[in-house]
Amino acid sequence: MEVIKRIIKKHGIFHALYVDRASHFKTTRRGGLWYDVDEEQGDTNIEKCLSELGITLIPAYSPQAKGRIERSFGTFQGRLINELWIRGIKDYDEANRFLKEEFIPWYNERFALKVEESVFRPLPEGIDLELVFTKRTTRRVNKDNTIKFYGQTIQLLPTKMKLNFLRAKVEVRWSSKGRFWILYKGKVILKGKLSRNNKLLKKEEKIESILKERSYH
Repeated sequence: MEVIKRIIKKHGIFHALYVDRASHFKTTRRGGLWYDVDEEQGDTNIEKCLSELGITLIPAYSPQAKGRIERSFGTFQGRLINELWIRGIKDYDEANRFLKEEFIPWYNERFALKVEESVFRPLPEGIDLELVFTKRTTRRVNKDNTIKFYGQTIQLLPTKMKLNFLRAKVEVRWSSKGRFWILYKGKVILKGKLSRNNKLLKKEEKIESILKERSYH
C-alpha cells in the first residue's frame, strides 16, 4: 500500500495495476474451509483501495504473465541485493537512498520504455490518500454507542448525520501508524489515534522494529 500511495503522490492516478495472484492482491480461496466466511471471500484491502480511486486490478492468470514477473524478480533479487552488499548497505535508510539516487535511475535507463503521452491523471481534490490506503474492517455499534477495536473501547459522538449509532454497522479503517477512521455510509464520523499503551499496537511496533534491524547478507 505504501509503495502504491507514493507512486500516486508522485505521478498521479494510473489506469490499471497488473499483479500476480498473491493473497494480498486477490482472494483466491474458494469453498471448503472458507466457504461461508465473508472476510475471506470478499475483496482484499488493496482491491478496495484501488476501486475507490477507479484503478483496475488485473491479476495474472497465464504462465507467460508469471514469467514476465519472475524475470523482473531475477533482476531485483540477483542484481540489487549484490549491489547493496558491495556498498556495505545495512539499513533501510541507506538502501532507500541508494534506490532513489542510483539504482532506479539506472534501471529506468536500461529497461524502461519511453511513452509519448502520460496515462497518469491528477489526483482529484478532496481525496485523502492516507484514508484511502488503509486496512479495513466492520464493527456493530454497542448499546452505549461504543465499538471495540484493537482491544480498545472507542466512544462515538453525535454528528449532524446521526445523533446515536446504536446497533449501526460502521467501517473502521486504520493505518500502521496507529491512526484510525470510523465511517458510516461512506462518511467519516470519527478519527483519532490508538493509545500509545495499546498492547496490540506495541506488539506490532516491536515486530516492525525487529524486522528493520535485519542486515543484508
